[in-house]
Amino acid sequence: MALIAVLRSVVAALYWSSSCWLVNNRWPSPLRVHWEEFSERTSNKVEMLVQALFTSVGQGTFPTSCANWAKVSAVSCAVEAGTPGFTKGRLLEKIGLKTQDTIELAFNDCRVPITNRLGDEGKAFGYLGRNLARERLAIAVAGLAAARSALELTLAYVKGRVAFGASVASFQNTKFELAAVATQIEAGDALVNRSIRLLAEGTLSGADAAKVKLFCTELQSSVIDRCLQLFGGYGYVRELPIARLYEDARVTRIFGGTSEIMKSIISRSLGL
Repeated sequence: MALIAVLRSVVAALYWSSSCWLVNNRWPSPLRVHWEEFSERTSNKVEMLVQALFTSVGQGTFPTSCANWAKVSAVSCAVEAGTPGFTKGRLLEKIGLKTQDTIELAFNDCRVPITNRLGDEGKAFGYLGRNLARERLAIAVAGLAAARSALELTLAYVKGRVAFGASVASFQNTKFELAAVATQIEAGDALVNRSIRLLAEGTLSGADAAKVKLFCTELQSSVIDRCLQLFGGYGYVRELPIARLYEDARVTRIFGGTSEIMKSIISRSLGL
């Protein structure tokens, strides 16, 4: 099974002749693929979907062999495993999401047949952005599900855990914390359901998607943090699912558009 990665970084250079594309990322450094843009390793055969955006590449020194090649603004092309000049670097260690590999990729005078172009020339950025709203809603759904799982795990734990001669579930602080968490989750659920309905109707806007991603990923981190606290020191042990939920939650406020980007999109919809 082929492995697909989407490269959204403007650190490569792409040129074309009548027969092939030339991909380089020697300016200024090897291309680093973030985990959310790289699916899990499935085999030694890797097929790479390259979204190359080169409106500001002119800062580097272009290779002499490419001096007469035309420069394009945006193109999608498939780079197959084994293509000369395409190499995979080290596996990067992440805080969470251990099953999804993240590696460094390098393109050094990597010649790709012109027939490997995907879609129309100059439209790669549009292809990337076409499904952003759906992607952000999917992240929100996953974040809400993780928060709900954290609540269920915590409820089961505090009901069975005894401290100072009483069930942890009987403590007022535990009741207040889990009541607040349950309320947050219900609010997130309502927003997700509304967003899914808008998506089904074809009216989910960029601002709507930004709102649901912002709310649910922030909710995910807050809920899991509060739930882990009720596990005490045991919650900091990786063998517990609550610890793994905590590790995996942090990146959801980064990938698919950071929380700050979501706020910028929402503020523009308010005319600000």
